[in-house]
Amino acid sequence: NDAVDTGQFVGLMGWDGGALIRLEPQAEAAAAGGGGDDVDGSASSSLNVPFVEVLSVFDCLLNCADLSALLSQRSLAALAPLLGDERERAVVTRLAEDAAYYKREAVAVGLDLRDLPRRFPSFRACRFADVLPHVPQMKPRTYSIASAAARAPEEVHVCYRVVDFTLASGAVRRGVCTAWLQQLSGRSTIVPVAVERYEKLRLPASLDVPMVLIGAGTGVAPFKAFVEEQSVRMQRRTCSSPAAAVGVGVGNGTSAAAAAAADAASKGRSCVVAAQVEGAPSPSLSLRSVLSASIATADGGGGGRRVPRVDSWLSGGILLFLGFREESELMYQHVWEAALKQRVIRSYSVSYSHAEQQLAVAEDVRKEASSVWKAVRAGGYVFMCGGCDDLRVSVERAFLHILEDEGGLDERQAAAYLDTLRASGRYVEDTS
Repeated sequence: NDAVDTGQFVGLMGWDGGALIRLEPQAEAAAAGGGGDDVDGSASSSLNVPFVEVLSVFDCLLNCADLSALLSQRSLAALAPLLGDERERAVVTRLAEDAAYYKREAVAVGLDLRDLPRRFPSFRACRFADVLPHVPQMKPRTYSIASAAARAPEEVHVCYRVVDFTLASGAVRRGVCTAWLQQLSGRSTIVPVAVERYEKLRLPASLDVPMVLIGAGTGVAPFKAFVEEQSVRMQRRTCSSPAAAVGVGVGNGTSAAAAAAADAASKGRSCVVAAQVEGAPSPSLSLRSVLSASIATADGGGGGRRVPRVDSWLSGGILLFLGFREESELMYQHVWEAALKQRVIRSYSVSYSHAEQQLAVAEDVRKEASSVWKAVRAGGYVFMCGGCDDLRVSVERAFLHILEDEGGLDERQAAAYLDTLRASGRYVEDTS
């Protein structure tokens, strides 16, 4: 939590921030019949700690409690009897019992623990020991790793956007963890972390398996790691392959395409960058020998020129679809462009939703129906990260249309095919 906000809350409540309290793991506390002892007497804490800890009231609220968390109806029901004012107590009780009222008066304004002493002055008379059992616990924030161990074995990169918004009430809210990470910028510090495995979001074992990657906002983070890992794997294959002596020339068209993409992005247009293979086939390579890049703008009216696609998916490759709210949020462009030159990425598109909240990335997926279908038909994987549930539904709808239009399936067959892909781990959605 923010130290200033925490100090103001403690002061408003009239608590002694320096008073020491003892927190115990919940299992031990239950066995002992308590959970926390403090200067006000015994208190059962909702804050689970891994070991017995003695700390100040201020530090407890600063590091263990989530003061910005929306108060649940269950918490409000427990806190209501603590209010000394009958009218205020009735309001909080109604919040706890009336779902529609709670949604309108609590959810819409982001009612949290810090709001209670301001909105309900009689709450200020509550003892810390009485409030502590109902304080929301600070929960870990999870971020996808945005770096490949093969590229940076001693580092772990994360991608985040500072959550900063204004509620209907006029109150400004900032993300607890993202705001904290932002204030660490430019200085070294020790950050407590834990690694959680997400088995579904995993690169295919073979470099030859194509992938369709769909990322929205900071959901592009794992795909940066994917692309970097694939890049290293391709470099290792090139170095160890006898065919490496033949060589593959990369034309200057790639840099021109990158410049065109940057120009299109600066003008707020959706753009598609694609690798286009030219020249005669070489018996030593599964791909042709000269690679250049082309670009086509894809405006809303459909007047953009489409780029010819690579017909062979024998060497895998990535189709990358990126979606952001506005041009300033575009991330890792240098990574995508470098991977495009290396042929790790076959094509990538960038779209922007702007204020209309149009889920343009789903439309971009549908525009590339032929390439998406070829990738899936070749045993490819589809991964989608970031965004919201609306994006998930829109991309699923676009994908079903592709199965029908390109795969020749009817509506029932397309749905069954998609279910099979999900069950086999070849269609993975992570939009939570």
